[in-house]
Amino acid sequence: MALGYALTAPDTQVDVIPSFYGLLFLTALPVFRLRATTLALIATAGALALPQLFYATRKSIEEGARADTFIARDPLAWISDTDGILELLFTGAYPVLTWAPRDIPTLAPA
Repeated sequence: MALGYALTAPDTQVDVIPSFYGLLFLTALPVFRLRATTLALIATAGALALPQLFYATRKSIEEGARADTFIARDPLAWISDTDGILELLFTGAYPVLTWAPRDIPTLAPA
């Protein structure tokens, strides 16, 4: 994650993915030792539920000022001069909540 933020520090115009993958790997840790059938069930449930959660949250972020309050208190946002964890989860180029159901089963061993 630190490498991703270091690469975006000079205001690059390309989408840098290491910070997103760093958080994706961290979200994969709790499911790392699960069996394949359990992973398939979690991935299916995530694929069905997370897009709706993502849409509702993103719409709420765009309409309200709560996001600014959250970003103001986010230490990752202070350090990296970005939207911090909010960007990694919802508003960035590769939001983790969108990619997690697809990528987490492939990251964990079968």
